[in-house]
Amino acid sequence: NYGFPRVHVECDFLSAIHYDDVLDVEVTVDRVGASSYTLAFGAFQGSRLAAKGKITVVCLDKLTQRSIAIPETLAI
Repeated sequence: NYGFPRVHVECDFLSAIHYDDVLDVEVTVDRVGASSYTLAFGAFQGSRLAAKGKITVVCLDKLTQRSIAIPETLAI
């Protein structure tokens, strides 16, 4: 009975990206807290970094709509 909504997303576009461009996306774990985690990503066109950003995700109790600790079975 929990979910993982994205509560913050940021992205810096460093060069033009067009529809149908092939990108390689690298994702790393930037931070892990008690009830949330942040992923950092970079989008590459070949060796060129085209975009970078972060996404923060919170563990949410669906019934109360409040953040809760990430369940131990899912913790890193």
